[in-house]
Amino acid sequence: MDVPGLLPAPSATATTIARGRHAADAVVLLACIDDAGDAWRGLRQQSCRGVCALVQVLSEQRAPWANRDRVVQALARASLAELVTRVGN
Repeated sequence: MDVPGLLPAPSATATTIARGRHAADAVVLLACIDDAGDAWRGLRQQSCRGVCALVQVLSEQRAPWANRDRVVQALARASLAELVTRVGN
């Protein structure tokens, strides 16, 4: 399930994701995922590194969540929670 442009580039780091709109856009994308576990299993190893960096940033920062409504935040947090369990494995 690697979709070009949907997830951070494989070379993405927490620093590059934290800049600009990447993290804020990721909140919206996470809200659109029906099954984060299934999405994680479909990733190549390179993409997993980018997702790991994204999970780190979204877990630590409040700013990416600030301008999203409650429904988007709730859906995205559910997907993020699933990814956190996957990243830890």
